[in-house]
Amino acid sequence: MAKQKLPICFISYCHDDADFPALEAFEEEIEKQISGAFRIIRDKSNISVGGLISDHEAEIHQADAVILICTPQYKRKVKERAGGVHREYGQILSRYQTYLDAVKSGNSPRPFALLPILFSGAYDSSIMSEISDNLYLDFTKFRVVKGKSGKFEVPEFAQSQHRDIFHQIRSKLDGVRNGIEENFAKEYDYWLNLLFLEDRHEAARKKYRFNNVEDLLNELFVKTRSYNRIVDGDKCTLIGRKGSGKSTIVDHFHRGNDERYKPPIQIIVDNFDLGFLYNHVFTAPHSSDLQNVLRVETYFEAVWRCYIYLQCGLTLIEEEAKGANSKGVSEIIADITNLKDKRQKLRWSEFVGVCEAVQAYVNHTIQEIPAGTDFFARVSAKLTVDEIVSSVIGVDQLDALSKCISACNRHFVFALDGFDQRFEDFRSSNSIMSSMDGEEKDNRIQFEIGWLKGLLRSVLELRSSDEVVQDKIAFCITIPQDRYLEVRSTERDDYRYRALAANLQWSALELSILIRKRLEGLTTISSDKQLSPLDRLEEVLMAKELSIPRSIEMRVGGNVITLSFFKYLLRHTFWRPTDFIF
Repeated sequence: MAKQKLPICFISYCHDDADFPALEAFEEEIEKQISGAFRIIRDKSNISVGGLISDHEAEIHQADAVILICTPQYKRKVKERAGGVHREYGQILSRYQTYLDAVKSGNSPRPFALLPILFSGAYDSSIMSEISDNLYLDFTKFRVVKGKSGKFEVPEFAQSQHRDIFHQIRSKLDGVRNGIEENFAKEYDYWLNLLFLEDRHEAARKKYRFNNVEDLLNELFVKTRSYNRIVDGDKCTLIGRKGSGKSTIVDHFHRGNDERYKPPIQIIVDNFDLGFLYNHVFTAPHSSDLQNVLRVETYFEAVWRCYIYLQCGLTLIEEEAKGANSKGVSEIIADITNLKDKRQKLRWSEFVGVCEAVQAYVNHTIQEIPAGTDFFARVSAKLTVDEIVSSVIGVDQLDALSKCISACNRHFVFALDGFDQRFEDFRSSNSIMSSMDGEEKDNRIQFEIGWLKGLLRSVLELRSSDEVVQDKIAFCITIPQDRYLEVRSTERDDYRYRALAANLQWSALELSILIRKRLEGLTTISSDKQLSPLDRLEEVLMAKELSIPRSIEMRVGGNVITLSFFKYLLRHTFWRPTDFIF
């Protein structure tokens, strides 16, 4: 196999005001940083015997990176169109423009980087206007001194001051080199998708199909304060903005706890068609009677309670078929086996089935009670949530199910997540016809709030009042912040929900652990566990394998402001882990 040609890094400078000892030390440090990954071309000393200066300048058009050593004389010669500097600079601009044009046209050009270095003078006296938009790196304090051996050396203070800036140069050159190497590009895409883009629980279940995925995901997961409160049972509802990591907590809730938990009952509500359910409940025969005698949130509280019981029963039946139930459960599970007939292909279908059963019971109750002055009093007594649940499931069946749940050694996990686009479409203008009046739109919103309020009420009741369930079922419900606030604003006793909910807000220390774990997962770097979280992150960032700068420079109003890499990430992500890791 032919040896791959090294990418080229071209260094352009002006001889007239060059600090040659400092320039040579600069080049040596660049060589050290890139470890032979580039061929460095600085001046005619790189030209072979008998070569021409034009051959040297022609290398610019083949260069993959150009480092511009900006000095007052360099800028003056460019401005006066004088000599080889002006000619060389023009070719650099031409190479850079060719790259930009290819990017704008939507092509995938060979990577290229232009790195202006302020080596002497000031911004106004040394930086050309054509490249003023490129953030320059300040090396005006880069000095060399004669050592005891008589050779020029970079003193320790200068090395310390410029270590991060050299890392930035290395990072940019690594980016160019990595983009050129096809094998790296494939590997990069693989890890990017695995660790950053597809770490939602849906993707984990569908796409991660290799032996060590469990270990990998366990290693990357950060056990935040919110997560620990859910696992400990202190809270059962996670409230957070989109991208705050709610879905990841749902996915990891049971991970590594097979002895404690049964396989999770995971409900993805984005698969629930609220539009269909809305029309089914509100336009079905006798729907007006249902709405007159039962509030929508009460209806859904009964539905959710029945649905949770049904899912627990079906889980027990499936576990029995695998021989995974405890002896106590196996002895009495025969009493609930007729639930098996209700197992549907999709949990959404099962939910619709429960809705139909509750609706049928309500309609039957209304028709069964004769009209009279005490009609509504008698109907109300028959339509309490407890009465509906026991009637729909069956008194004997519910008693048997409670005994089975009570006899379980491992706990159930009821996890609900996925308030994404399809769920959002129910109330959006895309799904509501423009001809609908304001009352219809308000009805849809109230229907969705009632659906969610019924869920929260049922979870609250099961956790606090049902002596069997509160000890045997762990709940992990994720709700977008705006939906949760809507429910609380319409709930008179909203204080009750405070005991349920944990706000998913990441601390800076938790985020530092997150980014450190991701970087360690991408590499073979291992930080010192005795250090603090921030110090461990700093140790990883300093690793030569990564070459990530510890600080970021920004130009604001002509001034260059330096921020630590970590603070820079916090500043641009609003502390959302999804944006943070990307």
